[in-house]
Amino acid sequence: MLHPKKLQLNIYPSDVIVQRYGSTGGYIYYVFRSYLEAISHSDRAFIYYSNITVKLIDGTERIAEFNMTPSSISLSLQEDQEYVVYGHVHAEEVSNVTVAKLFTVEKGGEIKDAAMTLEGLITDNAEEGMPAVYRATYNCEPVDVKSNVKLPEPSSSNDNNRKWKCVPSVF
Repeated sequence: MLHPKKLQLNIYPSDVIVQRYGSTGGYIYYVFRSYLEAISHSDRAFIYYSNITVKLIDGTERIAEFNMTPSSISLSLQEDQEYVVYGHVHAEEVSNVTVAKLFTVEKGGEIKDAAMTLEGLITDNAEEGMPAVYRATYNCEPVDVKSNVKLPEPSSSNDNNRKWKCVPSVF
């Protein structure tokens, strides 16, 4: 069986965005969107992530931490695919500096070269019997995060040279 650490993901830096979602009861909500692509191929039939958390860090400052919705991503490794995942965060959960830089009503708020980490459980159902479950963390190359930017379709579909990689670091 191929160990899940062989799984590699591409993440498109231009497709990591944050948008204002709305407000309720004094809380402001935002939508986080990211496109992921599985680029490693194997004979595994089905792999998925659950309990996904995405952390964004600017230097040593935590920008935001998102628990993703839906809570799992299916990755079929037979072909390249893109996935859209959403999460929400309260503005009160991040620092005032971050709110000023990123979570603003105006367009154009941006943090450059944010470190992005994907954390979750990998389930490998290729073997008969009980599926194997692994906890994994993927550290990604720096991404730019923008607020209130419209992204009607993946920009990555037009530019295959802009793929950035996420590689496993902890199991």
